[in-house]
Amino acid sequence: MNKELIGQLWEWRYELNKIGLVGEDRISLGNLAYFIDRLSKEKEQEIMQNKIRLLMGNKDRVSVAYYIATFIGNNAEKEGIGDCLDFRLEKIHGYYWKDTLNHFDILLDDFDFPDWFHEIEYSIPADFHEIKKDIMHRLKGLEIYQEFSSNREILGFLNSLETHNRWDVFSDIYETITKDEPKVNTYLFFLTAVFSMYYAITKKNNWKAIERELIKEYKKCHIGFEKGEFPAIEFTKHFPRNTKV
Repeated sequence: MNKELIGQLWEWRYELNKIGLVGEDRISLGNLAYFIDRLSKEKEQEIMQNKIRLLMGNKDRVSVAYYIATFIGNNAEKEGIGDCLDFRLEKIHGYYWKDTLNHFDILLDDFDFPDWFHEIEYSIPADFHEIKKDIMHRLKGLEIYQEFSSNREILGFLNSLETHNRWDVFSDIYETITKDEPKVNTYLFFLTAVFSMYYAITKKNNWKAIERELIKEYKKCHIGFEKGEFPAIEFTKHFPRNTKV
């Protein structure tokens, strides 16, 4: 599984949703995955990405959709894939000249998408609020939600991921939740990941006393986990209330 490209899929999905592009169905995401996959092989990838982000920053949805659609179309033509591709591109061009283009995801079908996309067994929420809501819902379903002393542990961690654009970690969370033994693996994932986040804060601020308490808390949880228990994760109680993560 190509975790780097899956992480990019999460990020592009999130950013494009801000300007109303990319549907929630597999075909829409698959076309976006194809775009990301082929873009990653371009020598001028960074220049092209910057151009698209500039258009997104200007809320120019039509130009963004057209840029991505023509990129997909040109690559598909070179590779000889895409049913009725000429007809589909003609429709794209028509919408663009009428200034009504608001999509790019009608060009390719399921069998044209990259292999790594087919390995994704979950849907990707459209925005950060939905992501947080969905993760919390899944944790409750695993009966693991109550293992955290409060929402602060989970939400602080998720907010930090969004702030630092760690979309690769979001993909890891969903991969963990949806695989075998999800309760065990998800508890261990959050225990380790949340500990790492707060441990980095203690190092950054040179908080020696808090660092020692944090390590004790982590070891206590891990020992309980090894015994088949799911001890409450209570890292935030050792930090000043307004600590930024």
